[in-house]
Amino acid sequence: MLAAGPFSIALPGQILFGRGQAAQAPALIAALGDRGLIVHGADPSRAEWLLTALRAQGVCVTALPCAVEPTLPMLTEALATARRADPLWVAALAGVRQSTWARRWRR
Repeated sequence: MLAAGPFSIALPGQILFGRGQAAQAPALIAALGDRGLIVHGADPSRAEWLLTALRAQGVCVTALPCAVEPTLPMLTEALATARRADPLWVAALAGVRQSTWARRWRR
């Protein structure tokens, strides 16, 4: 049997599920601060509604695509992008891959 050492799991502060929940996202996210990072899937057009809504509220948003399961070099490059943006918050729009990336930026 393989023994596991100590570990921790960092969970997001809030996850919205269900029909109509996405409409709440821009206001909830904007309340976290005036600059942030949106991690989205391969198709940036699927995140455009959220980016547009946040920018309309005066939020400076950096979009970070995550098209495939992230590799270490991809994470290193994405981390450099995130550091330049100096986000106050990170939000993921889409599935598991994107939430994996978003968890990497927790302060």
